[in-house]
Amino acid sequence: MDGDYKDVETFQAIRKELGAAQRPAHYLAIPPVLFGLVVEQLAKSGCTNGARVIIEKPVGRDLASAQDLQRDSARHLQ
Repeated sequence: MDGDYKDVETFQAIRKELGAAQRPAHYLAIPPVLFGLVVEQLAKSGCTNGARVIIEKPVGRDLASAQDLQRDSARHLQ
């Protein structure tokens, strides 16, 4: 999908494209600074229900930022 990470409509379009998919996988090959935003947007649009989110490394700049990302992402993932 192509779209703006900050635009809710982008993620609504993803949700629509998923249709009846029960276990989608979202592979995030994006700049690390965007991981938190994208996971949050995926969750708000219902795209993380039953889904897996794969985060391309590097995950954070160091151990502390990687742990922050893990903690923030876990809030949005079931």
